[in-house]
Amino acid sequence: MADRLVMGVSFTLTAVGIGLSLVFSEAPKSSSTWFFLAIPILLGGVGLYQLIAYGAWRKRRAAATQVAWASVLSIHQTGTRVNKNHKVILEVEVQPDEGSPFRSRLAALLDIPQISLLSQPQAQVKVRYNPQDTQEVFLA
Repeated sequence: MADRLVMGVSFTLTAVGIGLSLVFSEAPKSSSTWFFLAIPILLGGVGLYQLIAYGAWRKRRAAATQVAWASVLSIHQTGTRVNKNHKVILEVEVQPDEGSPFRSRLAALLDIPQISLLSQPQAQVKVRYNPQDTQEVFLA
């Protein structure tokens, strides 16, 4: 779902840039200019929709999950990097406030200092989990 956030922001910024360049250009305004001005408005609308949908998804996810502490059992790098962050797979044992502990895996983007901290013995991390599906776990 973070893709929706990135897409929404990029559509909106692109639309604003194109729109401003058309409005403030020195060229005479013809009917084709106004047609091309409709494209950034459309892109901006799509971008805003993506941002709103992402916000609604985050609210639904937060309402359907619970927060708990988890012990990091192991951490594995996948070899994928996004900017300066490494994608890792964490194997954790979640200790919910109610119910028995359970094991799960989650993917996360972490930088090197965070990976070093979580590689320490008995490292703890705060997670969110879905009580109906305990395999749905992500960092809080």
